[in-house]
Amino acid sequence: MVRRNVELKRIDTQYVGTDAMVADVMTKALGAVKFAGFRKAMKVLPLVGENDVTPAFQIADEASVT
Repeated sequence: MVRRNVELKRIDTQYVGTDAMVADVMTKALGAVKFAGFRKAMKVLPLVGENDVTPAFQIADEASVT
């Protein structure tokens, strides 16, 4: 279906390099820095419960500082 729509020029595809492939955050194990960057690019909002002491997103953000 996608190939046919490209042939009919209904949609256009663009190359996206590995360093910019935001979807990798859902399909691959990534380092903390890359994970935090992709999560930020997707505008993911953290879910924090009342009893959470250190949310996972804070740990990832701290890892990107060093």
